[in-house]
Amino acid sequence: MMNGMVRIGVVLALLAVGTVVQVAPVAPDVQAAVYGAAALGALGLGALALRERPARARRGWTALLAGHATWLLGDVVGGYEVDELGVSLGLGLSDLLYLVGYVVLVLGVNAFVRAGGRAHDLTALLDAAILTVGVAIPAITFVLAPLVTDDDAGLLVTVVRGAYPLGDLLVLAMVARFVLTRRLRSLSSVLLVAGLTATLVGDAAWSALLVDEPDGSWPLLNVLWLAGHVLLSVAVLHPSAPDLASAPPSVEVVPAPWRLLLLVLGALMPAGTLAAVGLLGRPIPWLLLALGNALLTVLVLVRLGGLLERVGRQAVQLAALARRDELTGAPNRRTWDHELSRACARARDEGRPLSVAIIDLDRFKAYNDHYGHPGGDRLLRDAVAAWVAELGDAGLLARYGGEEFAVLLPGLEPAEAATVVERLRHVTPHGQTFSAGVAGWVPDTEPVEVVLAADVALYDAKRSGRDRVVVAGADPTDDDVPTALRGVRAEVRTVRDARGDVAAWQVVAGFPHDLDPASVVAAAHREGVGDLLEAAVLRSALALPDRPPGTDLHVRVGTSSLASDRFWDLLPERLDGVVLEVQHRGGSGEAVQRRLGRLRERGARLAVGQVGGSGGEADRLRHVPADVVAIDPHLAVGCADDADAVPVLRALVEMAHRRGATVRADGVTRAEDRAVLVEVGVDLFADDDARTVRRGRRVLR
Repeated sequence: MMNGMVRIGVVLALLAVGTVVQVAPVAPDVQAAVYGAAALGALGLGALALRERPARARRGWTALLAGHATWLLGDVVGGYEVDELGVSLGLGLSDLLYLVGYVVLVLGVNAFVRAGGRAHDLTALLDAAILTVGVAIPAITFVLAPLVTDDDAGLLVTVVRGAYPLGDLLVLAMVARFVLTRRLRSLSSVLLVAGLTATLVGDAAWSALLVDEPDGSWPLLNVLWLAGHVLLSVAVLHPSAPDLASAPPSVEVVPAPWRLLLLVLGALMPAGTLAAVGLLGRPIPWLLLALGNALLTVLVLVRLGGLLERVGRQAVQLAALARRDELTGAPNRRTWDHELSRACARARDEGRPLSVAIIDLDRFKAYNDHYGHPGGDRLLRDAVAAWVAELGDAGLLARYGGEEFAVLLPGLEPAEAATVVERLRHVTPHGQTFSAGVAGWVPDTEPVEVVLAADVALYDAKRSGRDRVVVAGADPTDDDVPTALRGVRAEVRTVRDARGDVAAWQVVAGFPHDLDPASVVAAAHREGVGDLLEAAVLRSALALPDRPPGTDLHVRVGTSSLASDRFWDLLPERLDGVVLEVQHRGGSGEAVQRRLGRLRERGARLAVGQVGGSGGEADRLRHVPADVVAIDPHLAVGCADDADAVPVLRALVEMAHRRGATVRADGVTRAEDRAVLVEVGVDLFADDDARTVRRGRRVLR
């Protein structure tokens, strides 16, 4: 960094020395020599710094230094041509070098425009064109036209003389585009534009003076050109130079007031040129002014058309945002009120039914307190996405306020609408439940009346225990569904093989977040509905919509459920891809064997769990011909620190493998334990810490 600052200091010193010499009363040869040495030293230091940077950071800067170096070489060759060969402007190699320098310089600036990722920005291109065309009108009027209409000059001289101001206009257009697309964010970009501006001002002054004094010499112009060389070198040396070779943040590049000022300056140029021509008493270039003004008008109109199109798009976007809830993207309360009034009018005119539902997420405050506001926001967004996907074209879902949502269901009677809302309840994400009230609109009543009726039904649903849909005027209670079964669904954990690939899903009973699953399951068995609970979990697991093909479901079931006719009535006819982990809860061995046979007839495979937690493992494996053997977590967890556990584990795994069974370990989270289990031959591992990675639909209330 210090080395770079020293170089900048040296370059600025060169500018100072060169400036003093140019304004001092010294011989022209001395001025030219000092000018060339200062410019060469500045560009050389810039090139040296550029070589020390990565190739990507050199993009654009190499062309700029090459362009200035070409101009400097043109100065040397031009001096030799004039002093030694007597060649005038427009006939020498120096002119070719100068013109090539313009092209290389434009390529360098264009590289920065392209690096900014806005090379196809039509707005910036139009603005740069408006400014350039505006400046071109006085440039052509006062500089280019007099140069090319000199009767004493030949065709070659005329062409070369005209190429200089055209080259300056091309550089001006590219600088304007650079500023409009990249903005002057860094000191390096400011220095670059300042250097190019100094060069353009020097060129413009030289071209104007050349009209009246073709053989004149103006040392003060050398100060501007030297400043162009030096400022470019300082821009290259500054630490922010590499930033121009990469894309800037995507923001509005130039503030609107400055953009407007540039457009105004460009648009006023024809009028200013006409006024200047009149004041100077020169012939008015009517054709030039007419063509220039017409071109400017077309460019401004195209720019205005783009602006109007953009405003139109933004107006549509703002209108859409005004009708949508910012968090969930669902229609907001204003949209709901509007659509409800329209729906009531349409239902009245067509004589069709119309139903309304009000949904309220259960215990949302507790959910927010538990997971924080980001978790609550995520629940609202995910719930709306799931409900909208399930609802489809059947109705309109809107956010009514807070955790309340309203559903408009045209063409449906209340009972039919309740069925649709039940489907929404089944897909509510993150283990959350909702209560809902449904009401039908009575013709010739105010739309607000049906909302009030649905709200009363919602209150009845809340008062009756939540997690249900109540139709206005119907009995909100549901005594046929025990409390232990309300909200039950399948929740799965990933089961991976020894390589870490997903091999199966382990299914457990899941409930709303404020209920303890173990307590609810125990209560279900005490109340005599454990069979219904296990059947509900199994059916819910089979209904999972995104289970990959070939992924087995490992589901626990008690022998007491296998003895229940209700359980068998609820089971699907086929259980392919299901591994039922049988837990002994009563029943004779022979009866259990018959029921296990029935499960196999339906395509299920069998597992035995908690092997190794008690004695008689061989007897258990003999009575339950298992396809999967689950090691007791008390034996598997911590096995890396228990030398006595390893032989037991090895013996159990070998016993299971001899019987053709796959071995699964549950609850293993430590890498050390997993490594030991893999070494003794355990095949599968249930991610006990990856709780509820999937949820099935509720199938019982």
